[in-house]
Amino acid sequence: PRIVVFVGKITYKVFSKKDCDFGWQQDLFNSRVYVMHFPTRGPKLERIADLLEIKRALNTLKQK
Repeated sequence: PRIVVFVGKITYKVFSKKDCDFGWQQDLFNSRVYVMHFPTRGPKLERIADLLEIKRALNTLKQK
């Protein structure tokens, strides 16, 4: 896939064995990797911002 999204830091950490911040991570093979906020934590505006960021990146990739 062009973009892989992990929902929550714990999900990413279990997969990668690495700590992370929310947002873009190091690419995995040919896929961009994004860690978004978990749905039950924090304000929903954080998740909306995450999804808009992912959408912008996907639109950019489609133009290439």
